[in-house]
Parts: sequence; C-alpha cells; structure tokens
Amino acid sequence: MKISKTQEKDEITVGELFQILREPLKMELVNSGSDLTREVGDYSINRPALALMGHFAYFANTRLQLLGAGEMAFIYEMPPSHQYEVFEILVAKSVPGIVISKGQEPTHPMMDVCRSHATPVFKTELNSNDFTTSATLQIRDILAPKVSIYGTLMDVNGMGVLILGESGIGKSECALALIKNGHSLIADDLVYVKRIGNNPPIGTCSELSRGYMECRGIGIINIAQLFGIHAVRKDKKIDLVAKFREASVDIAEDRTGLDTQTVDILGVDVPLYEIPVRPGRDMAKLVEVSALVHASKVMGYNGAKDFNDNLIRHMEAKQGM
Repeated sequence: MKISKTQEKDEITVGELFQILREPLKMELVNSGSDLTREVGDYSINRPALALMGHFAYFANTRLQLLGAGEMAFIYEMPPSHQYEVFEILVAKSVPGIVISKGQEPTHPMMDVCRSHATPVFKTELNSNDFTTSATLQIRDILAPKVSIYGTLMDVNGMGVLILGESGIGKSECALALIKNGHSLIADDLVYVKRIGNNPPIGTCSELSRGYMECRGIGIINIAQLFGIHAVRKDKKIDLVAKFREASVDIAEDRTGLDTQTVDILGVDVPLYEIPVRPGRDMAKLVEVSALVHASKVMGYNGAKDFNDNLIRHMEAKQGM
C-alpha cells in the first residue's frame, strides 16, 4: 500500500518568500521594481564568497545569496570596475535574490547591476547565522513534500496512530473512545501530512478544525471543551497505521503477527496493522494494543517472533527425544 505525494511545492517565488519572511526576519526590499516572480528552488542559503573571487564552478544559483559581514567587507575593498564585473557574472546566473545581513548598505555598482537585471536585493537586521538558520527552516518547511489523507490521527500511548478505513466504518467513534481513555486527538477526517528532509512524516490538521470532531448522530463536538486541553495535540509523528476493514471470509487474516506489512507515506515505510471490524469488537482497545505492540517492537521485543522461536525450540526438543 502506498500513499503518494498529492501536494508538493517544489519551488516558491522570491516574492512569496519575502512576504513570509518579511516580519520574522526583519527584511526589507532595497530595489523596488525588481523581478519578484523568480523561483527559489532550494531551501539552503548560499554564501557566494568564492563567486566574489571569480570562482563560479558549482555555483548554487537556485538559492538565495547571502552577503554577510565578511563578504561585504571584501566588496567594499573592491575597485568599482571589479564590482561591476563580478556582479554582472553573478546576476547573469539568474539568482533568485541577494540578501545583505546586519543592515549593511549595498554599494552603487552592486545596485546598478542588480537594477539592470531586475535582481531583487534585500536587507535584514539579523546577523548571517541567525538569518541562515531561520530562513532555511522556513523554506524547508514550505518545500517539504505533503499529502492529505482521509483518516484520523491519534496520540496513543506516545505513538502516532493514523486510523484509516472506508467512510462510516467507525474511525471517529474509535477515536472518541480513545480520547475517553486518556489519549489525544491530532486530526479527525482530514490529516495533513508533511515530511521535512529525512525525518518521519508528521501529521496535523487545519487551524479551523483543530480540536473538533464529527460524531454521526450527535454532530460537531469540541474535544478540548468536553475532555480538557490535554485531549488535543497540534501535530504528531506517524509511527503506525491502523486500517479498519469489514471482516470477510474471503479475506485471510493474520493470526500470528509474524507478517510485517507497511504503507508508504511520502517515501517512508510505516508499519501497517489491518484490523477487521465485526459487531462487538472493541476497536479502541485493539488500537491501544497495536500501539503497545509497536512500541514494544521499537524497544527490540517482538512477542510474535518470541512465541514462534519458543515453538520451534519445543518442536526441535520433541524431535530429539
């Protein structure tokens, strides 16, 4: 089973990024009328020290170019003719924009070249390290692969459990029982999942729906109001998937737990537990147990394998008698 990327923003324009970073990173646009439709295709920030010396091999032209105190000190010492020459080559690489840290002022040759090519130039009051760290995290989050999944995400015994199943099979009712047992809700009905870098996928919900749940026959309920603020969480790493399906004699059921199933969520194989739904089954209790079983496996113990090993040793001992 695979859940692919359905929403992914591979690039963001420098104008969109400026609107997001403007307040938190204290940025201002120096040259109005520049091309803000240029796309930023990489979450990293480039320090073009080698480029300023004329070395453009492996130049990261899809990134924002950050000129810190060291780079600007070097530029201030350059003859104006050399500045024109270097910046003509640099901006010809179609860089998305140039950021100058610590509120330093750009030189006239730099601005002349950037205006002629409509290259955006920004200033920030932050120092280079603070700007790089904050901007990288923001861009990385924006460009992270994302997917929307119809299901319910719960924090059960510290495990992020994504409950899947056909509409009306009882996902929300199970979640309500889990909440009543002291567990927490992250998202009901629609789960927004993203994966940043090589980290596991993280699920959340929209700000509008956070803490609310639809309960058929009752309506929309406020979980925090009914059960307390501890019953709601903002986001959670997805550790396992519990998929509800109608029980059927035509579908073989795993009786031992030795078969490992997974579901691909944004390139990560997440353990999958298929739980048949029958009248009278306590689905909340089964989800709780699946979370405990998975937590046990994470700690290095597999009860099904332990039983199987004991059984094999018992059979071998019988044969040796």
